[in-house]
Amino acid sequence: MIDVEEPVVVDEGIGGSITYRDFHAPGKHFVWRKVGFTGAIALTRTRLLGLQYSQPAINVPLADERFGKLNISLDGGETLMIAFDPGLFHSDWSGRMEYRFRTAKAAAFLNHLKVSQ
Repeated sequence: MIDVEEPVVVDEGIGGSITYRDFHAPGKHFVWRKVGFTGAIALTRTRLLGLQYSQPAINVPLADERFGKLNISLDGGETLMIAFDPGLFHSDWSGRMEYRFRTAKAAAFLNHLKVSQ
């Protein structure tokens, strides 16, 4: 999928984490929880894709109205943070989820994403 959609910035085999804050989902409740993972992040001309292990964690077309509701920023010099209310994607979830991808390309991702918004 990434090759077909013309990759802009890609980094694979990187460390990442997900932080849950005041998170509620059926059968789950976390005031605060952080879980590390190995993953990847890719920005194509049409979508933002973040993988947690080999599973899609973030898969949002740039034209999707939800893309504009993602809070994307640098967390330190080499970490890209993508934070959002999970209710955007699951009607029975709430709280805040923060994905962090540790990549030397964090600033490049952010610069390209600003142009896309």
